[in-house]
Amino acid sequence: MKKTLRVTGIISLVLGFISFCFLINNFMIFEYIRPLTQRFEKLGADIDRLMIFVGIGFLVVFIFHVCSILNLTLQLKFFKRFSIVRAFAVFAGILSVLLLIGNLGLLSDIGKESRLGLDTSGEWIFLYVNHFLHAAFIMLMFGLIISSLQILKKNLPSESVIRDEVVFITAQYIGMFCGILGFISLAAYLISGLPFWIVKKAIMPTSVIIVMPYFFIVIYWLSFILKGRVVDWYDEKQLQDISKAGLVTLIVSFSLMALLYISKYPNLTESYVTYFWFPFYLFLVLLTFSSSVLYFNRKG
Repeated sequence: MKKTLRVTGIISLVLGFISFCFLINNFMIFEYIRPLTQRFEKLGADIDRLMIFVGIGFLVVFIFHVCSILNLTLQLKFFKRFSIVRAFAVFAGILSVLLLIGNLGLLSDIGKESRLGLDTSGEWIFLYVNHFLHAAFIMLMFGLIISSLQILKKNLPSESVIRDEVVFITAQYIGMFCGILGFISLAAYLISGLPFWIVKKAIMPTSVIIVMPYFFIVIYWLSFILKGRVVDWYDEKQLQDISKAGLVTLIVSFSLMALLYISKYPNLTESYVTYFWFPFYLFLVLLTFSSSVLYFNRKG
């Protein structure tokens, strides 16, 4: 595992540097195109050629994210001691790669809406925010990888994680991060002054993207515990039953409320309350559940 951790770390550093250069290049191209779209000018063949470089940049950044997330999963296996920075990096990495995919949709919307003479300022804001988050994740990974490589140089033995506690605690911190970011996003929509049709269009995909890091890390954690014996998951059967019931309640309530929200979504009244109630519920339960698990875990 040491060798794989070292190799993925070095590859991630190289790809991270190249990705950072592409992000700067993309920003310069966007600053050239943005005024044209705001003046509703026709985008010619020269813009198409520039967008090819943007697409190559997205591909390189995507490969960097895949390699970095792989390196983070290896770090979770190798290092016994929990690190909140590493937990935040997992959260930021999954979120960043999802936003990277969303960039393609934003650029497509910008092109279509510009040709129709529609305002694209909202899409440009999201695109620039996404690029800032990509750059921040690259810098965060630089610090984590360099730190892990320095530790590996000391030839420390791989530490076994009892009951996968590091992955479990990491999952709960990511749940907290998702809940907090969710509330921040709702507040940002309320005070942004964006037209209601933009908020209505963006609230559902935004909420899905925010909760996906928790979804992926829980799947990763479940893949660990399912490899062991069920009787080893918890110390006492009562605690096992309560914990399983809590998890089942969380999944069932999320699923049923999500189906209800989606089924009524096209016919909701034009009000922030009607569009925000389910995301608010989702982030509240996620934040409360993860915080409670961490509190009782530390208290115990």
